[in-house]
This record gives sequence, C-alpha cells and structure tokens, in this order.
Amino acid sequence: MTPRRREPLTRPEARRRRRWRAAAALTVVVLGVGGTAYATWQFIEEQEFLLDERCEVTTADGTLQLSPTQAHNAATISAAAIGRELPPEAAVHVVAFSLQESDLSLRAPAESAAEAMTGAEESADDDGGGTEDGPDDTAVDDERAKRQDTSLEDLELFTRGGPSWDAGTAQNPTAITLGEVLTSVEDAWDADIPQDDAEAALDEDAWTPTLTAAEAAEVLQRPHDPSFYAEHASQARAFGWPLAGGQPLGMTCHLSQRDVPAGDPEGVLDELDSALPGIVTGTDGSSLPEPPDSADQPMSLELSVPERTESTDYAWLLAQWSVAAAEAYGIQHVDAAGFAWDRDSGTWARSESSAQEGGDSEGEDTEGEDGEGEGAEGDDTTERTTVTLTFREE
Repeated sequence: MTPRRREPLTRPEARRRRRWRAAAALTVVVLGVGGTAYATWQFIEEQEFLLDERCEVTTADGTLQLSPTQAHNAATISAAAIGRELPPEAAVHVVAFSLQESDLSLRAPAESAAEAMTGAEESADDDGGGTEDGPDDTAVDDERAKRQDTSLEDLELFTRGGPSWDAGTAQNPTAITLGEVLTSVEDAWDADIPQDDAEAALDEDAWTPTLTAAEAAEVLQRPHDPSFYAEHASQARAFGWPLAGGQPLGMTCHLSQRDVPAGDPEGVLDELDSALPGIVTGTDGSSLPEPPDSADQPMSLELSVPERTESTDYAWLLAQWSVAAAEAYGIQHVDAAGFAWDRDSGTWARSESSAQEGGDSEGEDTEGEDGEGEGAEGDDTTERTTVTLTFREE
C-alpha cells in the first residue's frame, strides 16, 4: 500500500500556519519576560531597593514631600517654637526660612565660620535655596553626628547674612542658630498689633502670625531676598502646621526596615526635654520618665501632654514629632489620640485600644475645632493625654 500523499498547502493556509506559530512563540516570550519581571520586582520589593524614604503631607494641591532628615529638622523647629509659647505660624515661618537658607539641613560650624570670613556672597547669588531632592544619603550620618554634638538651641539650620542681601553683611550677621532665630521672632512679636493688620506690623517692623513668609523674612531681616521665601510658603505650612500641633493626622513617613538604628529612648527624652520643657512628661505629669534600662523592660515610653489649647493640640504635636524623628531614634510605633502609626505600613490607622475603649469619640474630639472635651465622653478627670512610643528592638 503506497503512503498517502500529503496535499500541498495553499498560500492562505501556509500564511495562517505561519501566523499561528509566530503568535505561539510570541506568547511564550511574553510569559517568560512577564514572569522574570514579576520575580525581579518581588525581589526588589523584599529588599526595599526602590523604597523612596520620605515624609509627606497631602493637601488640596497635591502631596508634598520632605526627606526624613528634613522632616525631623522641621519637627525640631516646630516643637521648639511651641515650647517658647510662640504661635504655630512662627513655626511655619521659621521652617520656610530654613528651607530657603539651608534646605532644612544642619550646617557644620566650619560652614558658618567660612561665611563669617567671606560675607554672604553665595547667599546673595542663591535664588532658590537648597536642592530639590533634599539631603543625599551620605549627609544623613553627618546630620546625626551634628545633632549628637550640638545642643538644640545651637543647631545651625540657617544662613549667615544680613538684611541688605549683599556680600558686605558679615559685620551685621543675622541669626543662624535655632535659638537665635526663635529669639528674633519673640523680640519682634508685638501682641498689641491687631493680628489682621499686616500693614501696621510691617510699618512697625513687628512680627505677627498673619504675615506671609516673605513679609516675615523682611521684618526679621533674613539674609535672602524676601521673595525667595515665598516659594517655600506652601511646603513650610504643609509640614510646619501639623508639626506644631495645628492639625491631626497631617503627616506620615515611609521608612525602610533595613539598617534601622536600635531604639534610642534616651535620645528622644533629651530632645523633648530641650524643645518642650515641662510640656512633655511621664504619666505622672511631673517629670520625664527614665528610659528603659534593662532587657526585661519593654522598649517603649509612655509620655503625657496637656490638653489642647485653642491653637495647639499637644498630643498630635508629640505624635507627629515622633513620626518625623522615627528614622533617627528607631521608633517603630506611635499611639496617640485613638490612632496609631506603624513603621511597617507608614500610615495612620485606628488603634486597637481606640476600638476597645471608645476611640471613636477620641478621634472625633481630636479633629474637632470647638475645644470641647478630650478622651472618652464624660471623662472630666483626665487633664493630660498619653502618647505611647514603641522602639525597634535589636
């Protein structure tokens, strides 16, 4: 029996077969590339190579960001301003000054000494402050070292210069340390001028909370052209306001879990004692607690703050300061006013204790503006609010 002869393919049939083979080959390639890409992405996610560490505030105009180091400096400025009983607007203005003059980064004493010798030529030529991306990775360790070696009042977050904005200002320099700048605000604050009369404040060279960042820079004789400070007004308010206790749930930070420093409760207590003396205490309301000193003690601090005032919610000031300082001090978890922030998620959420103890009323009270009550409804015996910080354990 002769084998059956295969009929030759017609041209359309051959074309269809080639297309089918090409489609099958393409499908195999796509699946292979897709699988490789997914596996690579999963590996990168697990290793956090692409994590953009940042602190952010979402506003009506979008999301504004700072690096964790910049956010910590903004939190330090804001807390120190409130510690001096200045209005939250003072914190906003001083954050704007630092954004323009040093990109919210600590300056080494050598930098300031060089400026004192050469005047403020660089300041006069600077038309926009620091870099858009903020401090690079290599600057983070230097920043921490400067903090450890310098008192809070002596932190240099500003540029030397003078009100004429030219090179000949070394003989009459402006304030460059945090303590000096806040003192200049205190000295220029005239409570007798109506807060809505910015023109009168400018005429009297007085600072009031209603001045714009540019006007405040002019009154306080900052070293750059006042118009430059206006460019940072939105970002300064977005961060300075919640960090000064003016807004709950205003700021969060997304931080890496790799190379997290060991928890440093003592560092937290030292900074809070300098920035907010007598405001932040232990739960006894009289003094700051002792840091955990043994492996048997939990790595946590229970702190308390006064009830909120018309302008400042101290619980949220402390809570958001803690988030901003989390990278530096190894803070893992912050629990305040019925909400909790966790380093793993980088978000605020209702805390478990809030759900169990009537936290809904706490959250509503915190966000309200009428200043009525705090904590569980009908509880008029508690005059201080507790904020709990949990630290990374080695």
